[in-house]
Amino acid sequence: MVKIKILASGDSPSAQANARGHLFEDFMADVLRHSGYIIESKPNVNYAGMEIDIEGKTRINNIPIYCECKCNEKEIDSKNFQAFFGKYMTKWIVNPHCQGLFIAIPGINSHARGFYNTNCKDDTKFNVKVLNEDDVIKIITTSGLTASHDLIAESINKTTYEVGDWSIIYSDRGLFWIQYVLRKGEGTPTSLMIFDSKCNLIKDSLTIEYLKSLNFELVNFQIILDSDKKNIDHPTKIETHDEQIVTVKGSSSCFEYQFPAAPKFFVGRKREKPEIVSFVNQVINKEVTSRGLLFEGNSGWGKSSLALTTVDMLQELGHFAITIDSRTASSSQFVLKSIEFSLNNFNNFNGILDRSNQPYVISGFDGAVIELLNIGTELEKKGKIFVIIFDQFENIFYIPDALNRIRDLFVKITDAQTNIILGFSWKTDLIGSTNEFPYEIRDFIKNFSKRIILQPFNDQDTTDLLKCLESELKPKRKLTKDLIFFLSDFSQGFPWRLKKLCAHVKAQIESGLTQEEIATRLLNLEDLFHDDIQDLSQKELDILHRIAKVAPISFQELSSEDFDPNIVQNFVNLRLLVKIGSKYDIYWDNFRDYLNTGRLPFQENYLLRTSPGSVVKSIQILNEISGKITVAEFIGRVRTLAKSPY
Repeated sequence: MVKIKILASGDSPSAQANARGHLFEDFMADVLRHSGYIIESKPNVNYAGMEIDIEGKTRINNIPIYCECKCNEKEIDSKNFQAFFGKYMTKWIVNPHCQGLFIAIPGINSHARGFYNTNCKDDTKFNVKVLNEDDVIKIITTSGLTASHDLIAESINKTTYEVGDWSIIYSDRGLFWIQYVLRKGEGTPTSLMIFDSKCNLIKDSLTIEYLKSLNFELVNFQIILDSDKKNIDHPTKIETHDEQIVTVKGSSSCFEYQFPAAPKFFVGRKREKPEIVSFVNQVINKEVTSRGLLFEGNSGWGKSSLALTTVDMLQELGHFAITIDSRTASSSQFVLKSIEFSLNNFNNFNGILDRSNQPYVISGFDGAVIELLNIGTELEKKGKIFVIIFDQFENIFYIPDALNRIRDLFVKITDAQTNIILGFSWKTDLIGSTNEFPYEIRDFIKNFSKRIILQPFNDQDTTDLLKCLESELKPKRKLTKDLIFFLSDFSQGFPWRLKKLCAHVKAQIESGLTQEEIATRLLNLEDLFHDDIQDLSQKELDILHRIAKVAPISFQELSSEDFDPNIVQNFVNLRLLVKIGSKYDIYWDNFRDYLNTGRLPFQENYLLRTSPGSVVKSIQILNEISGKITVAEFIGRVRTLAKSPY
């Protein structure tokens, strides 16, 4: 498939938009001239929105033409087309023979198409036409404005490369073809070639660097300078990314807090699970238009665990679902690799698809979208659904190339209204600056998704997890009321915090401490974080703090001389670091924040309330020292914090 992109340089986004407007105006004027029109003037230019109005007349009979052009990332909506139709009507009243032309790149959406079909397509009174992206491509290739794609494809050595998706860039230096290619054996393209409008392969480094500065996505691919050879690298440094795709790893035991809970260890969320299944059924029955499933909640509230359980539930119901860890993302290729990985994971979808058991070959982004939508159509016939969940999606918010591609994918899936759902999981306590955080895309995903907003554990959820702790103790035993009070009170309804406290209690009991001794110590979460690092040397602490500042960090970066490989491996053994594909991350983002700031990312205030056993212990301490003790000494003896507001 082909895409048209209008690119221009500028000192600011507004300057770039203004320059793109001029380029788009000139480009569309040339297209119309080569379509048999005389273009006399181009009034009413709105550069910021990349739209122009062009006035002209037909070359044969001088019939007036009024044209509006829009070039956006997504399809033009009905509101914009109706606004143009209103403008056209003011001209039609004066001259019923005039023509209206709406150029929409990439095209108009289903609502606008419905309005056009009802009021314009077959109505002989109004002479209104719509040109979409494919129409413009056909005009510029048949009119001689550029060489055809067939000529470009023929110039590529097919013994070395397979031809993938392609796009057209129109810039102030002319028109260029971007041809993505796959080396033999590749599942997705990692390289590309650039041709000019006359089918000449671009080798000039200045031109290539200029185009890369306009379209940063080109940086993520290797530029090939000779179509007949296997590869000749560009003389300047090319940034390549090994986008290793991995699924989210669940825990191997109930209280392995370094990983989200695997489905068989999942506890609670009795309201959310049926809500998810109900939404999936609504999609299958065409009762909703949303094609997004969004898990929201603060860090440590169990979003990843619920995502894993969702996949397990849907697969038990005969559907197809997968959860991908977004922390491995580094470029726009993450989207292509994720789709390729997901499709190969199910291949023929238990025989629903009539295809051989061969790996999928993705020609590019548009090819990936077509493949997904075709699968959704086939699943629709069988009443099945395919769900791809991007977990820890907050990492994508700061990778614009990958984020924009996922946004585009989500738009196309939503517009298609077939049996494909994209899932997202991100933390709501994410903070980004106004200048760099993509609020618009975040809100777009929210508005077109079924939102599952996680709340802290209720009393029943807490009780259920504590019962799991009782069953894990060897030998099995009931928890004392004091210890139950301690765990419930200090976890404050946060699933991960309760899980970590339970893991600590389990370890302490197995080491020989009694439940009464554990309950009287009044540990808090900061103490537990401190326990994670108390046995590390100063050198190890320094390295762990440096890793925390840049995590997730790639294996290549950790292999540099700045990081001792033996120490890094020790962190993995201690589960302070977890491996995600070719990257490593601190086992929990709250612990990463603790390492970076030296304090907890949330405040814990302790009220003057405690269990009877703790009160007795405090009285014993006071009796031992004849009723006189400083606050600092008392804190040291009972291992509590002086944070009470009283």
